[in-house]
Amino acid sequence: MANNELEFEFNGKLITYTEYKIIVRKFIEKQVSTLEELQELWIDDSKRRKFIDMLHEMQIDINIIKEAEKTEKSDTFDVIANMVFEAPLITRKERLQKYIDEHIDEISHKDEQIKNIIISVLDKYEKGGIENINIRILLSEDMIQKDAYNILKTKLGSINVAKLFKDIKNELYSV
Repeated sequence: MANNELEFEFNGKLITYTEYKIIVRKFIEKQVSTLEELQELWIDDSKRRKFIDMLHEMQIDINIIKEAEKTEKSDTFDVIANMVFEAPLITRKERLQKYIDEHIDEISHKDEQIKNIIISVLDKYEKGGIENINIRILLSEDMIQKDAYNILKTKLGSINVAKLFKDIKNELYSV
């Protein structure tokens, strides 16, 4: 069955998948008017969570679109950017590869322990998305075993640990 033939209940009405996508697109267009605005929202953890919560309150689930269009390997940001702003649809792996290509010299010149931590964080991003580009990821079991936070804090300083994560997000999602 083609995606546009799928029907499901939305706000008490039976609608097609195509109608659902139009509703979602129009709603998101009212929230963010440019790709740059979406990017700014997306890299700010608090704003992104509020945005996702608002979508859920409105019974909008981007995962429905990701599943229907088989784009689960793309970040939710890219699915929204493609649907609303007609940006190219890329996967997290492609986004990550672009980041690595652009920052390989910078990464390779870092201390070996820092480089390994950054690579681990980037691997987590590829598997799970932007939620893994957050200082809290340093509390995951594998990062605790690596003593990642203490290594970063000692070698970069506390303020620069948070800046490292912010810079990675900014660069990963540059538009």
